[in-house]
Amino acid sequence: MIYRFSTLASTNDEAALARYTEGDVILARNQTSGRGQRGHRWESEVGQNLTFSLVLEPTFLAPAHQFLLSEAVALGVVDMLDGYGIGAKIKWTNDIYVGDRKLAGILIEHKLQGS
Repeated sequence: MIYRFSTLASTNDEAALARYTEGDVILARNQTSGRGQRGHRWESEVGQNLTFSLVLEPTFLAPAHQFLLSEAVALGVVDMLDGYGIGAKIKWTNDIYVGDRKLAGILIEHKLQGS
């Protein structure tokens, strides 16, 4: 299911709520408190950026290997852009650049559950 919001503080914060399940997408036209890696702030312009979160439950991956999701997503984005003739590069492990401009950032946050 895709959940659309006009404004959210953070799509990742919203996605972490228990009401969402695997495969749900949380999309915001405006994200006021987006964040990047290591606590950096993620700036976005209202209606000019794709700010969304996808809820996944990768039970097929051991917790120690879940960092590979970020790499897989980055490779997928670059591959998709390449299909449109856009030469993008990955600044490992989570930034996508076209030329010297940052096009995207990928932030994967985990909520590990005990057995």
